[in-house]
Amino acid sequence: PPRRLLWTMNAEKRAAADTSEQPNDKASQRSVPKPPAYMYFIAAGAALNSVGLGYDIGVSSGVAVYLEMQVDLTSVEVGLFFGCLHFVAAAAGLVSHAVSDRLGRRYTFALAQLLEILGITAVSFAGDFELVMVGRLLIGAGVGIGMAIDPLYIAEAAPASHRGQLTSWSELSINFGIMLGFVSNWALAGLPADVSWRAMVAFGIPIPLLLIVLSLSVMPESPRWL
Repeated sequence: PPRRLLWTMNAEKRAAADTSEQPNDKASQRSVPKPPAYMYFIAAGAALNSVGLGYDIGVSSGVAVYLEMQVDLTSVEVGLFFGCLHFVAAAAGLVSHAVSDRLGRRYTFALAQLLEILGITAVSFAGDFELVMVGRLLIGAGVGIGMAIDPLYIAEAAPASHRGQLTSWSELSINFGIMLGFVSNWALAGLPADVSWRAMVAFGIPIPLLLIVLSLSVMPESPRWL
């Protein structure tokens, strides 16, 4: 028979063998106990990093409209406004392991959020395209480092029985952050144009600021890094 068929047959045999070897006693069929509430709190704190990324993605769609009018951006510059963050984030993600191994997960979180706060502040006060780009590059560096550590920290701290569930919070939080960004666009659209887009960007500061406080005062180092 073809190789693919042979592989499928062998896989079915292995699966059947594994099933037959599983114990049938009642103890093995008991539900796995839930992790303590503190573990959920830690996972939610780490997932704030993803909320910040999602907020930036969502709010940027509204901010770009105002930037075109207020800072006189061209279509190319608008494309750079959106795209540069992701390129820098990818590059920062490649070096994040070296940073986290040197500083530990908690201080890496704090560093990433500090970069994001500096970047958000720069964009909020920008009067020209150059300062906007400086801010976006800083945000991208913070996002890249944070997104590499966010699911890693949760996976290292979570019990094996709930690791997949808790790690998925990182992805879910991105979508929640995008929704917050859209809500911010809608809620602040009535302000004067020069104030509106700056407020939309600045409203992203509380998220990384809260994560800095949590990572330095509440969240423990993950057991694997210790």
